[in-house]
Amino acid sequence: MPLDVHLMVKDVLSYIKSFIIFEPRNITVHYESAKNKEELKEWIKYIKDNNCKVGISIKTETKVEEIYDLLPYIPTVLIMTVEPGKVDKN
Repeated sequence: MPLDVHLMVKDVLSYIKSFIIFEPRNITVHYESAKNKEELKEWIKYIKDNNCKVGISIKTETKVEEIYDLLPYIPTVLIMTVEPGKVDKN
């Protein structure tokens, strides 16, 4: 069964390693979770080196131009339509 993993966590690399053993089709990480682009590129490489596709998720206020340089390396971009963790009381 195809498995897609969307990580909204703090210790991203630890969770990537935890899920990679299940051989998911895709792992999506949040752009804003990385300390910098180098860390994000390390995650992308690690995921791809383990025969998995990579997705990048961006928050609503993040400009899509910030990830243009990553697009050649990732097949999926998820643009959040709500702020992660925000609860709608209505």
